[in-house]
Amino acid sequence: MKKIPAFVLVLLKLFILISMLFTILRISWLVYNIDKLGEASAFEIIKAHLLGLRFDSIVAVYLLFLPFILFVVKEFLNKKWLSKVAIIWLTVLMGLTIFIAVADMPYYAYFSTHINASAIDILSGSDGGMIVSMILSDYRYLLLLIPIIALIYLIYRLAKRIVNCGQHSTSIVWKVVGFVAMCVFMIYAIRGWTGLHQSPLVEKHAYFCNNNLLNQTAINPTGTLLRSILHTHKAANAEYVFMSDEDALQHISQVYPNPYNKDYPLSRGIAFEQARKNYNVVLVLMESMSWAKTAHGGNNGNLTPFLDSLMDKSLLFANCYSIGMHTHCGIYGTLYAYPTLFKTQPLNLSPLRIYDGLPNTLKQEGYKTIYFTTHDPFFDNVGLFLTTNGIDKVVSEDNYPKEVKKGYWGVPDDYMFRYSQLILDKMSKADSPFFATFLTTSDHGPYYIPEYFKPRSAKQNEQATEYADWSLQQFIQMAKQQDWYENTIFVFVADHGAAMDSDYDLPLTYFHIPLLIYSPSAVVPVEVRNQMASQLDVFPTIMGLLNIPYVNNTFGIDLLKEERPYAYMIISTVLLTKNMCT
Repeated sequence: MKKIPAFVLVLLKLFILISMLFTILRISWLVYNIDKLGEASAFEIIKAHLLGLRFDSIVAVYLLFLPFILFVVKEFLNKKWLSKVAIIWLTVLMGLTIFIAVADMPYYAYFSTHINASAIDILSGSDGGMIVSMILSDYRYLLLLIPIIALIYLIYRLAKRIVNCGQHSTSIVWKVVGFVAMCVFMIYAIRGWTGLHQSPLVEKHAYFCNNNLLNQTAINPTGTLLRSILHTHKAANAEYVFMSDEDALQHISQVYPNPYNKDYPLSRGIAFEQARKNYNVVLVLMESMSWAKTAHGGNNGNLTPFLDSLMDKSLLFANCYSIGMHTHCGIYGTLYAYPTLFKTQPLNLSPLRIYDGLPNTLKQEGYKTIYFTTHDPFFDNVGLFLTTNGIDKVVSEDNYPKEVKKGYWGVPDDYMFRYSQLILDKMSKADSPFFATFLTTSDHGPYYIPEYFKPRSAKQNEQATEYADWSLQQFIQMAKQQDWYENTIFVFVADHGAAMDSDYDLPLTYFHIPLLIYSPSAVVPVEVRNQMASQLDVFPTIMGLLNIPYVNNTFGIDLLKEERPYAYMIISTVLLTKNMCT
């Protein structure tokens, strides 16, 4: 042990001290928000804390980076005063970290999200003084200062003791070896203990179960706050002003008149005279299913015979458009009825935003909610985002047998549909209806075509479309055997289209998608509508079919009662709002 340089032992002890402190704060955070926990096993709680240690290590390395440099310089130059600077630096930063962690407890309890840059914006705004006065007037918040001050003093005393105890000297060779070893240690720790060939640990990796509070438990609030501040002030994320706020609000008031709340110009109170209909809702997001792939869209390749036959029995919107070219846009726009903003991936913002949309609104109305995907839940941060926004359970690659995984995108579509049957059957036997979302992936390269499916086309991309269509047919055939089938509304819409022509630099087929609503019990009219439609309209239109009163605070409209003049879309890095009436 004497050969190990003193700075190595000091840094390792400080790293352990910081990790222990973060663990105490994380346990306190969970206890403070225990009312949001719901059902959770002891194994899941333990796993959340173990995963939290990995997130903590990232923040710990940032806190120890300057002390590391100072201790190394002191070791080689014998400048003892550098140790005092390191102790003061560490105490100040740990004090800020402790304050953030403690403040995050009531912040999450109120907002259901970790403390972030918006809190700083509020405090620095015109009403900041009033908010600070309001906080200081509540003795409960003032009492929190006692443990904060006590912890800061404790950190100072322990850090000072650890540094003062590490005073022995070693040879220059061992000092160099120790320096290299600590560099390797800190590189792995700052990556969240992932290998160099893997992606560094980020917030999407906090998703490990379907309990949102436990997923959020693992996340270090200091890390979330810093990432949100960096995101807010990043030049690429700067606010783009295309018109004045006054002009924008006037325009919105014309498109979405009669707001429910004058402070929220999009909010419209929606009521119904008819009785509520407690139908199950099954939403299928079809990967890359362009309108141009269907016979109704003019395709002569017979790629989607089942989907075309279903269109003849459904409420079909033949002039519907996706909000973007990526799956995360389709998920966000269809489920939550908001367009994706310029250079923004809404499923992966730090911290995550909370939206109404179909999952949260139906959940508040007593629906059980579930989401099925073929691949891993980390892709596009889907798992963490959805469980934060109204989805009770995400069924993904982790739930399927390993031997069933085929190709890059996990299990084949038809297996996902088969796997869902027992789950949906069990959900249907409960007292409340269910809302289930499926995301298919087989029509996205790299393609995998199961051996048991025999396509007609010789082109692999067309074979994938044929298989995707066949899988939809298998799903409906299986659903017909279930008791819940007759009491269900089925919605089929693509996440986005595909490049099917070369007449333009940007093919419209990337955005023109099918939207059809099918009901075995004829609750949905069978007709073709050529009005302008968008993914954003799925939420309000379904709520209208169910006759469930709600406040529509989104960009979507009820397509059976309203008409939109244009569709929103984001094209790569350029945001366009385009009139596509032609």
